[in-house]
Amino acid sequence: MINQAQRTRKSLRGWLTLGIVLCGLLRTGVARAQETAPSAPPAGNPPAAPAGSPATPGTPATANPAPGLITSPTYRILVDDVLQVTVTPLNGVGQVHTNETLAVLSDGTADVPFLGETKVVGLTLSELKGRIKKVAAKYFEDPRISIAVRARFQKTVNVNSTVLPNRGKIILGENWKVRDVISAAGSLPTDRYDLLEASLYRNATGEVITLDLQRLLGDLDPAQNLPVEAGDFLTVKEIDPTRTQIQVIGQVQKPGPVVIPRNRSLVEVLQAAGGPTERAALSEVRIEREGKDLIVNMTDYRKTGFEPAEKLKMGDRVIVPENRKEILLQGAFGRGGIMPYPDDQTLTLTQVIARAGGQVQGAELKSTRITRFGPDGKQKSTMVVNVEKILKTGDYSDDPVIQPGDQIYVPPAGRRKGFNLQEMVGIVSGVVFLLYQASRI
Repeated sequence: MINQAQRTRKSLRGWLTLGIVLCGLLRTGVARAQETAPSAPPAGNPPAAPAGSPATPGTPATANPAPGLITSPTYRILVDDVLQVTVTPLNGVGQVHTNETLAVLSDGTADVPFLGETKVVGLTLSELKGRIKKVAAKYFEDPRISIAVRARFQKTVNVNSTVLPNRGKIILGENWKVRDVISAAGSLPTDRYDLLEASLYRNATGEVITLDLQRLLGDLDPAQNLPVEAGDFLTVKEIDPTRTQIQVIGQVQKPGPVVIPRNRSLVEVLQAAGGPTERAALSEVRIEREGKDLIVNMTDYRKTGFEPAEKLKMGDRVIVPENRKEILLQGAFGRGGIMPYPDDQTLTLTQVIARAGGQVQGAELKSTRITRFGPDGKQKSTMVVNVEKILKTGDYSDDPVIQPGDQIYVPPAGRRKGFNLQEMVGIVSGVVFLLYQASRI
């Protein structure tokens, strides 16, 4: 009985050995059939090994990433990346032990073959490959590891803008900064960066950083060009017009709002408002700023190159008051009556006559009379000037300077003794003028 049992065990052992050999031959035949299949590359031209993978002859096609995948050993893994991990034993005769697709979760982890749940965000493909190989080597002799990124996570920044054409999510490039994002979002409609405001919201920390576009885009302050991170919000919009405009009121040709000039020039603001009227009191131009008044003397406004030292600020209000300096013209003038005396000029008698349309034909210019009054409104002096002689000789040394408040009378031709009607009207007008001036003091 014992001998019979021994013979039975030897017989079973022989059949088991034969079965193992047959299975090995079958696997070898299948592997060789795969290697010689029509779809395989021609002999002598094995597929190129992906970057970061060892170029071992005989590595099966299934162990290599498909074309177009990210295989750079230095690529750092990001949240939401999809990884393809393949592990092939050296003596596996073409058989892949592991070929898995795994997602990197929001917490930075992935269920990695041979490692289990592992934090992979921040690792390079080469570093993760080394970790897998270290553990897989406990089970296989010199295992071959292939890792590729099948779907790369696209980092984006949110652009909120009223002036940039490409708003919404912008895909970030490597090491992008604020200027890169603005460029990708389209060009700004103006180079008046001082009329725009921008801020960067850090999604990771909740910090809001105010940006100075004028210094950033004008290359004045490189520190303004901050790095941008995934999930950040960049806002670029126009400043409230009430903050970028200067209100100009009073004695200008076109009162109303004016966009603040780039150089904050008061002269440019007045020019944009059409310039001052002849009634403008340029010596008393007022700037209202934050509840305070600044008086600026603009009597040199019409001089080339004149620019006051005071610069405007956003939200200022410029007031050009009315000029109350006047003179009274009576007699044979083209345009008689009350004439404003310019606040920024000094006029002579001949200049006044010219501004009033000249003298009436036949007027007795040689008897032109100037009456001057004191601060109390009483007559101070009377001067008779021969304007006819001045004009004929061209000698203006005797052309007197007219002062505000003066009365000028040019007698009409053929004047009789005593007062004629025109003179009587002139006298009445003079009295009214004096009363009017006194009421405005």
